[in-house]
Amino acid sequence: MIGLSPRLVGLDLGATGIRAAEVAPATARHPARVTKVAEIDLPTGAIDHGAIAQPKVVAKALRSLWRRGRFSTRRVVWGVDPAAVLTRPMDLPWMEPGDFASALKFQIHDALPVDVRTVEVGYHLLDELGTSALGLPETNRILVVATSSEGVAATASVLRQAGLHPVAADTHAFGLIRAACSADASGEAPTELLVDIGAQQLTMIIHRGGTPLLIRSVSHVAGEAAVTAIADDLDIETAQAEADMIAAGINGPAPILTPIAQSSVFASSATATLPRADPRTERITEVLGRWATTVVKEIQDSLDYYSSTAPAIPVSRISLMGRTSRLRGLSERITTQTLLPVVAMDPLAGLSAHGPAARAIPEDQRFTLAIGLALS
Repeated sequence: MIGLSPRLVGLDLGATGIRAAEVAPATARHPARVTKVAEIDLPTGAIDHGAIAQPKVVAKALRSLWRRGRFSTRRVVWGVDPAAVLTRPMDLPWMEPGDFASALKFQIHDALPVDVRTVEVGYHLLDELGTSALGLPETNRILVVATSSEGVAATASVLRQAGLHPVAADTHAFGLIRAACSADASGEAPTELLVDIGAQQLTMIIHRGGTPLLIRSVSHVAGEAAVTAIADDLDIETAQAEADMIAAGINGPAPILTPIAQSSVFASSATATLPRADPRTERITEVLGRWATTVVKEIQDSLDYYSSTAPAIPVSRISLMGRTSRLRGLSERITTQTLLPVVAMDPLAGLSAHGPAARAIPEDQRFTLAIGLALS
């Protein structure tokens, strides 16, 4: 998925808006650097679970996004919604890379629960196994990736309407893995779980040094589900529900610490008191508590499934991304339940940012996927 141009723009086509990031590739003198970023909001329903429901609205938004971002190229790589992507590990007879890619559809036509004539198929090489008499590998262990040809064509058509040049469609999972690998400046290859809490999808990816080991996505516990639950419980608009959710956090108001006197020989010990929450906040935290319990269960289920298949290579940490992932108290809840360290992934760690991009990237990792896609 490497384009002919030295620069690409990664496009994260989300339910609430579009994020774009332009990345200049690494050179002998400079690491890869983010040169420009921009985002634009979308009206509700314009993009629903990755499908562009309102093409004219999205094309207009993309044109406005390019004017706002002042990108130097119109060559784009976009992310296909996780719900529309089928992934499956397979072992197939080894061939030369060019022959293997061209023969892939013929080798997997009976292994996928879809008609291979209706899907775009790619693969990621996981390992080469065995040794033949000629000294060549005998087996390719791969991760097959498939998505609807019709869906790819429909999105590409909207991008062209906006005056853009679609170079490739990529998966959210591979984009996030690339962003995570660039963020790991230590040079180590830890086995980590990436958790992306988007508006409509909770995506969980376990990888080791860029090699995907598990990819899983669920749609009923993403950020939109939490907002909708609060809006329904309090009978309020979703915009107000989101603001209330952010203000309350998972555990309600933070404790108030009473400072220790300078001379504490006769002073009472410092105490922490919880401010009394109003009934509205209590209802919000109750709803969020149920939502967080479900999120943690999905994360734990992914960890349990992985550990049952690869017990010798345990997950060492969890990296969170996505706007809802920064909800106060959520990372602590995940750490308590999984007993794993939880960090918020910095999409710029391991990369440099040039000019306005360094100041424009917010702390909530909204540009993480766009940056990873631009690193294709």
